[in-house]
Amino acid sequence: MSRLLIFIFSLCVVYSQNGNDQIKLVQVDVKGHQVTSEKTIIFTAGLRQGQTITTADFPRAIKRLWQLGLFQDVQIHFNEETEEGLSITIAVEENFILGEIKYQGSKVDSYIASQCFLYLGENHFAYDQLSLGQNIDYWLSIHNVTFNKTIRDQSIRYLFGELNLNKKFYQLSFGQKKKLQLLLLMLVNKPIWILDDPFNGLDNDTIIKITTLLSKKLENKGIIIIASHQNLAIPHRTYDLT
Repeated sequence: MSRLLIFIFSLCVVYSQNGNDQIKLVQVDVKGHQVTSEKTIIFTAGLRQGQTITTADFPRAIKRLWQLGLFQDVQIHFNEETEEGLSITIAVEENFILGEIKYQGSKVDSYIASQCFLYLGENHFAYDQLSLGQNIDYWLSIHNVTFNKTIRDQSIRYLFGELNLNKKFYQLSFGQKKKLQLLLLMLVNKPIWILDDPFNGLDNDTIIKITTLLSKKLENKGIIIIASHQNLAIPHRTYDLT
């Protein structure tokens, strides 16, 4: 943790001395990842090519990546700064994996993980300043999912009821933010979902809706791995890890 805090401080010092508060990212590279997909890292960091950011976005990006719990080290390297903008590399060192994970006979690497796995944890992976609709559209775009707008809106109404899609993410309640995470999982619909306390912060009606959707995924031969403190009203095997 000390390495993380020291690096965040050094980033702030460098840019405060330059006096350059607005920064355009002309190139964003990722290195050091083996299991975690590049798209997941860039999406979580919130540092995208062509984006104009401020100095505060660098420590915020490192914090968001750190909170995923997947890395033992996260750094942002400044490669080159020109008149057009700044080129950076997000360098990560993933936590050790004990043993080996295989899916359909193949060892899980970054490609298989990006194609087959979706993870929902305690931390929200949406952008505060983007609207609900913008977060949904961006999430679908990075996963190369094309959705009929009518079907998308029906899915939104199923979980949210009537909700203004122009509402900013930071304006949503904790429960609404959790619903958005679950909605994004459902719209992308990878074969394997890994969920950490998915019902936390949800009302009973929403829990019933989510449970129905989880049951349908299992009926369609999907795989769901859930860590939860609550009893599950779906067919499952329980493993006590205490």
